[in-house]
Parts: sequence; C-alpha cells; structure tokens
Amino acid sequence: MNTPNKLFVAIAVSKPRGELDELPGAIISARHMAAWARINGYLTLRIDDGYGDVVSVDLLRQRVTEAIESIRSQTELSRIIIYFAGHGAAHSVGDYYWMLTDWEARATEAIKVSALQRMLEYYGPKQVTIIGDACQEFSSRFIDVIGSAVLDRPDENPTFYELDQFFAVDVGKKAFMVKETIDSDAFCIFSQVILGALLGNAADSAFETLGGERFVTSQSLARHLQDAVAIEAGKYGVRMIPRSRPGYFTDCIYARIGPHKSQGRMEYVARELDISYNSYDFSPVFQNPVADSFDSIASDYVEAGQDYVDFRESRCAEVDSDFRCAIGHPGPYVDTGIRIIGMGVREVNSSNGDLFLLPDSPTTYRMVLHDVHNRAWGDVLVTLESGDTCTACVVNGFVSTVYFPKDFASPILLHHPSDDLPEDEYRFAEFLARLRSGLLRDDEIVDTAAYLREGKHRVITLGCIAAQYYDAIRDVDSLRQMASFYAQHGQPIPLDIVLFGGGTISEENGSLYATVPAVDRRSPRTPDERRRRFTFERTPGFDRYPIAGRIPWMRQAWSAIETAVCEDSARSWRDRALGVIEFLEPGDFTIVRSEGYSALSELAGTASPSLSFVGA
Repeated sequence: MNTPNKLFVAIAVSKPRGELDELPGAIISARHMAAWARINGYLTLRIDDGYGDVVSVDLLRQRVTEAIESIRSQTELSRIIIYFAGHGAAHSVGDYYWMLTDWEARATEAIKVSALQRMLEYYGPKQVTIIGDACQEFSSRFIDVIGSAVLDRPDENPTFYELDQFFAVDVGKKAFMVKETIDSDAFCIFSQVILGALLGNAADSAFETLGGERFVTSQSLARHLQDAVAIEAGKYGVRMIPRSRPGYFTDCIYARIGPHKSQGRMEYVARELDISYNSYDFSPVFQNPVADSFDSIASDYVEAGQDYVDFRESRCAEVDSDFRCAIGHPGPYVDTGIRIIGMGVREVNSSNGDLFLLPDSPTTYRMVLHDVHNRAWGDVLVTLESGDTCTACVVNGFVSTVYFPKDFASPILLHHPSDDLPEDEYRFAEFLARLRSGLLRDDEIVDTAAYLREGKHRVITLGCIAAQYYDAIRDVDSLRQMASFYAQHGQPIPLDIVLFGGGTISEENGSLYATVPAVDRRSPRTPDERRRRFTFERTPGFDRYPIAGRIPWMRQAWSAIETAVCEDSARSWRDRALGVIEFLEPGDFTIVRSEGYSALSELAGTASPSLSFVGA
C-alpha cells in the first residue's frame, strides 16, 4: 500500500472549560470531515474531546508531529489540512485564536492561527489549508489569550508553501451550530456547507469542469462558500459571511466528483471512525431546515452583534476625533523624540540615547541618540502610573507619539517626521481606529496593505501594520519588498517586518541586523496593486542592514519571534524576547505588566532610568 503524502488534522473542542457553551456539533462535524479525508487518501488524525479527553497544546504537538514525521520519513509531504471546530476569538485583523480545553486557566492553551501557519513552514509541506469553523469574537473574556504555534521549531530552514484559508466568519463575527433534533444530530453550519460541496451535493458554482468531470478546487470551493454559507445560515435565522482566501496554484483539486463517491463507502469509513452516522443525509444540505433548531442564544447573538457593530463604529469615530485633536496641538518642536498624550507617566528609560524633558511640555522629550546617522534608533520604555510599561522605538529624525484614547488601556503609536507635523495624518488616525474596531472587510486586505505602504516612510508604524496583513496570508515576498524599500530610503527596518518573514536576523554589539533576500517582479493581484508599481516590482536584497529596535513594535509581532529566522548570533536575543511574552498586556501595541519590567529592560538594554519624574 502506498504511503499517503497528505495529512488531514481534525481538531474539535466541544466542552472548553470556563463559561463557554458546549458545542456537540463540533464533534460531529469534525468526524464527518475526517471521514471525507480518509476516503480521499489523506492520513487522517482526529483529536477531539468527544470522550472527555483534554485537548491541549502538548497533545496536539505530540500527535501532529508524529503524523508529519510518519509521512516525511517515507515520502514528500504534499499537503496538510488543519481543520478546527469550536470556540474562537480575534484580537484584531489577522490575529485569530482557537480555544482549547484549558484556555481560561492558561493563556497559551489556544491555537494562534498565524503562528501555526508560520511554524508549518519549517515542516516542508508544499500546500497548507486552514479551515476554521469557529467564531472570531471580540470579547473581554478572551483579552488575555496569548495562544501557541503548537509545534516546536525544528532545526531546518523554512520553505514557503501555497496557502488556502477558509474561515466560517470574518473578524468580530459569530459562527453558529444547529442543535440536535429528533431527526438529526447537531452540526456546524459552515462545515456542513463544505461537506456538501466535497460530496458533490451543491450548486454548480462549487465545481470546476475538467475533461467532462466535475472537481472541487481551491477557487471553486471559495466561490461556493461565499454565497452558500449565507443562504444556509439564513434558513436558521442567523447571518454568516465566510472569509475565504484561495491560494493554491499548482494542485488545486480537493475532490473529484465521480461515481465512486457513494453513500455506502462514506458509511464504512464513518463506522471506522466511531461516527454516529445514521442521521447524515446525502441529499443537498439543509433540505428541510427546522426553524427553531439553532442554538438558543443565536438570536441574542444576532441582536447583540448589530449593537456591537453600532458601538464599535461610534467608538471608532470618537477615537478618531480625539486623536485628530491631539495631533492638531503638537506642542513644542522637537527634532527626534517622544510624546505621551492622555496618560500619566512614572518613569522613562531609553537605550542607545539620552532623553531630555522639554520645559514647555510635561510629556514631550527630546532624544539625543548615541549614533547620529539616519539609521540610528533607540528603544524607549515608558512606565505609566498604573505600573505597566509601553514601548516605542524612536528613529533619528522622527517623533514617536504615544496616544492613549479615553477609556483605553492600550495606546496608539505613530512615528512621524520631526519636520512634518502630522496635522494632515487624520487618514492614518482613522485607519488605526478602524483597525482597533475590527471594521475592515476581508476584500480590503491586499489593497489596504498597499495603501498603508504608501505612507510607511513618513509614518513608519504603518509598515508594521501592513506587515500584519501580509502575514495573515503569508505573503513573504511583500514583507521582503517592504524591508528592501526601508533600506533603499536609508531608514532602519522596523523589527516587526523582519520577524514576520522579511529577512534573517543577526546580532552584533547589542544591535540587530537583517539580511533581506531580493524579490523578483510579479504580476499585480488587484487593480489597486496595478496602480502602485512598488507592490509588484523587483526589489534588491540587502546584507546585514540595521533593524529598528530590539522590542517588537506591536503586540502581534511577539508571536513571530519563535518562528523568525535567526542566525546563531541572535539566539540569546530570541531567548530574552521569549521570556517577555508571558507579561504582555492586551492591545495593538506593545505594553507589558509591571512584573515583566526586568525582563523587558534586559531585552531593551536599558540598565538605569534615563529620565524619571512624578506625574504628568
């Protein structure tokens, strides 16, 4: 018998601890998906809590690693499909988490999807599919979740793969399960629609016709889900709009819809997998929907969800207005430095430079860097009255504005040129507020990143934000392009861009450097990219070019430390950085709890206060 060269991992968590609803449909849906995968030649790994097992990061790491190695020891690993059904959350666009059993007791007991995607690059698959049948909820109960990449990093170089992503809903939205009835088991709507297509029971849009036969392909599945999920969810009185990103361009086929896809064969595999299968209907999915069978809290979710969107839009406008007001009154001129607006400060420390408090402003500091060339920078630690510490990398010739909106514990951070005060930067303030509010649509991802890149050399933070979008779709070439353009402009490369894949990190005399590969020209992907040649033109490589900062600028980049490509000289830096992660506070930008100050100070290289004072 030939060794399978494809792996399907089905993960379902139906009974997470903490105050989360049970989701029995997650088990049923995961096992049906596993049955399909086994029929179609995948080595199938099923991990769920259907028999009371604890689904943990350690268990996933052990079993997934064993499965991958069992394939790689005998043949090439052509494809991995990671499927999850259960509860999920989002911290921001591209920052998604799947909750495991003990998610509430330990902040790392969740799958951080972006980190897992990066880690899989070290395991050699040619293609990876991520299927998430879970909410992407914004909620205070998930605010402390840090998550995990699950897998350990092997001693190998990363190889970049083709990536397909199919998520039940977009950021900030709810996915739904239909409850068990007398006539049918519980099931998850999104998974059921996928299965309908994979088994050939779907509209024509789900298939591509090749040589007279029908196939489910990467593109046809994405096209089908966009309409079918909304239609089927509507039959149960709920609203779901999936987010699909098809990225396969070689072998795009998931299923051949032919005479051998018989009900009997599916039932045989189902019995092997211990699936309660008598309720599965091979007629088109949801042929006879039961109006009152969906989750009892679904209607509350719909009403609350609209209220939530209204609130976020209102809050977005409020933050934007406040921010415009703050940057419209910039205070005294400073050539290189930092300003803190909206929060009292207890202490300020810096590396690679000295800070001087301006007499005309209690929260504006001029920074004299130890080096004076254009690529010079210094990390600044700002300890707040609460005891938490926020960070900013001050770049020569730029002012870092750290702004705390009303009622927000986490700051907004902008770097703008010292000779070009940002009165006209309301567009960026609005974007940052919308990013925080989760109001960006999926179809804006590539175009939004391209738009942000236009301003990244004036407001350097925008490059870090664009990097998060490219990381979400693992567009490593665009990350390397951005790194190259910073070097071409004579500016240091923000650390976040390198961490996500923009280059290889080395360290010398306390500073980090990036080796950035050249990127070949490619075809533009959207009309907006076509209008911006920098998004697809060739960029040169750079060897050992200065990186701005030793501390990630934004919270999401901390998860990329473990997967970043580091030379041996940067291993000690990586170890120190990993020791800070457990102390991170929620938010878009880096802020650390008081008990993590020593670890943060060691990472930054700030031995003693550069400047301290009481109040603000």
